[in-house]
Amino acid sequence: MMRRANASVQLLLIGKAAGTRAEAGGIRFSALMIAAFLLPLGLALPMLAAATLQGRDERAAGFTFTSAEEVDPGASTVLVVDDLDALPNSRQFQVLYLTPLGEDAPLPPGIGRWPQPGEVLLSPKLAELGASFDIDERYGTVVGTINTAELVDPDQLFAYVVPAQPIDRSVADRAPLVEVTAWGTDCDPVASANWLLLKQDYFDLGFYAITVFLVTIPAGVLAFAATRVASHARDRREVLIRLLGGRPRHTVLVALGESWAPVAIGTGAALLGLLALGWTNLDLPYVDFTLSARDVRNAWPWTFGGLAVSFTALMSMTLLVSTGRLQGRAPVTAGGARRHRAVTSLAWGFPICFVIAAWGPSLFPFQSPFFFLLNYIGQLGLIITVAPAVALACAWLAGVAGRLRWVRWRPSLLSSAARVAAYPQATARQLTAVIAAFFVVFFSLAYHSNWTSWVEEDRAAVAPLGGSMAEVRPSNAVFTETETDQFLDRLPTDLSVLAVHVDQGYDDGSESIEMVGDCEALAAFSLECPEGSDTITGTVPDDRLAHWVGLHFPLEAPEISIVSGSATRVPSMVDPENRTTTVLLISTFDGSPIPESDMRIAGTVFQFGVMIDAPGLAETGTTQSEEQSHWIIAFGTIALAVLALASVLGASGEFLRHGRALAPIGVLTGGLRTFRAASAVTVFGPLLVGSAVGVGVGIAASDSLMRPGTTLVRAGIIAPTLLVLFTVTAVMWWWASSVAIREAGRWRPGRGD
Repeated sequence: MMRRANASVQLLLIGKAAGTRAEAGGIRFSALMIAAFLLPLGLALPMLAAATLQGRDERAAGFTFTSAEEVDPGASTVLVVDDLDALPNSRQFQVLYLTPLGEDAPLPPGIGRWPQPGEVLLSPKLAELGASFDIDERYGTVVGTINTAELVDPDQLFAYVVPAQPIDRSVADRAPLVEVTAWGTDCDPVASANWLLLKQDYFDLGFYAITVFLVTIPAGVLAFAATRVASHARDRREVLIRLLGGRPRHTVLVALGESWAPVAIGTGAALLGLLALGWTNLDLPYVDFTLSARDVRNAWPWTFGGLAVSFTALMSMTLLVSTGRLQGRAPVTAGGARRHRAVTSLAWGFPICFVIAAWGPSLFPFQSPFFFLLNYIGQLGLIITVAPAVALACAWLAGVAGRLRWVRWRPSLLSSAARVAAYPQATARQLTAVIAAFFVVFFSLAYHSNWTSWVEEDRAAVAPLGGSMAEVRPSNAVFTETETDQFLDRLPTDLSVLAVHVDQGYDDGSESIEMVGDCEALAAFSLECPEGSDTITGTVPDDRLAHWVGLHFPLEAPEISIVSGSATRVPSMVDPENRTTTVLLISTFDGSPIPESDMRIAGTVFQFGVMIDAPGLAETGTTQSEEQSHWIIAFGTIALAVLALASVLGASGEFLRHGRALAPIGVLTGGLRTFRAASAVTVFGPLLVGSAVGVGVGIAASDSLMRPGTTLVRAGIIAPTLLVLFTVTAVMWWWASSVAIREAGRWRPGRGD
């Protein structure tokens, strides 16, 4: 028994030593270590996503409320008006205006005491981002921040405002007034005061799909590739075990000794990473999201289980590969010929699938059932056929290169080109996962564009306006004489102001617009100053004004009455029955963007501030669509990097194993540097060609899914993914060729290599 135990230990030690001394030992060690690090993180990511979404819902449930309409309203309640606001080029966010009634008025989540009238509490992220936009003067006096632990997200934009002029129940006629008796009484987050943030983000299933397809599955592919990195020395060792009468147990012990250290190191690093994520919040760059440490800790039982599954799966794959080789599972000539024919057949199907995906859907109405059916069939066919087509093209190019005189004088290049030409199935196997990842990324972005392209269309339409004109009105209120005078007095003096009354004919069918302003203000809108009043019919002379009129009357512009006077008349133009619209149109004289921050500060004279709509100034309320596309690009870049690593790992191992045949030539001629070029042909070249084809074909095929006029060809989408892809490939190419040079330098005649 002791002898058997000693033999097992010896076999483990042999495996440990042999694993680092084989020609691809360092690459395989690093590959297993990286796979052991990324696989548990890939498994943990969907679990962290689930924990984050659940945590958000739980925290949002704390903002649900019981209104006085549902229970007997007592003396201690809170009058709440929910309003929306935004920072330039940022999401819309909610502002809750609060007036407590009674000594025991329930405190909303995240604050320890009631602010005084005129005081404001901001979320930490809003206070940080809004510092450059005078957010501390927009609602009142900022006296503190909301407790981050109570917010839905650590980086949520949110504000509590106790207005200087207390809210009374009469505002219910013009504002969404709720009388709250208790907070956190409903477990349904949809009923939360944070409804806007929850509505803006991905639905759960979509986010899970992105994490699984673009992170978890690529990590599994890398793990599979890492366990199969080829090695000539390992092949010889396993044959020796076989000839000496070794059993599968002996091979398993050697393989275990070779693999346990890198797998343990990678798994330990992943464990430390998960512990660190649970220790403090993590700010994720590019996607602008903060991962809550509390949510990570809630997911620890599942993520630690994923660590165990990952370690077991990697070790099992490593041992199964070794025992499979020992039992003689090796490719035969007939099987190789069949695979060659299969690759050729699939390659010829590529043009058909490309035509179906790129032009087939255009034969049917946009977004009709047959439109999607043809696109999905074409996309699936392309994923299956494009890698064989690229492999066949690389084989043809390698065959052409092999006949060039310049190549024929370089044995290493000649042999590498011959191998690429002879084994297109190996190239197809190397490229399939990477090209499929390109298609998944572009398909996801194209599908996402159907929901977001209207944002770009709107921006393109209003961009010429430059934000030099704004429509302004009190938020959840109407113009009154005192507040209007104060507001106009507090505006910067270099602004022109028109009082505008819009009647869209809901009452008697007659449509009209009345504009009142002094001569200087009228001239800022290219309007002539009449003696008393004048009428405009037909074309509106100012582009900004024409755009604004078109928003209210998209079919035909009504008669516009121009009156010379003061914009302070606007309160007298207000319809008490709210059947018409009364606003102020404010513009700059020189066409520069309006000072939105100054206007909002001036608007604090109104109880709930002012609403400002400035076409072309900055998009707000639509930026969540772009933020969601950032998740696709970020996860897609990770997927491409991981799959590229898996691809070049397999190619590098094969290059090192078969490249040993070039060692005698390199040693005898002294041309060891030719291994750089040979490695480029077998490792870097196919992936370079495959990436170019994947990008071009992926964009062309996905374009048919997008609304007309939109495109995926943007540097912000393509450049990051390609940069990461080529960086990974270049590093592996250099590493593989360096190892080949080192091994060739050790070659000596008579060693049986």
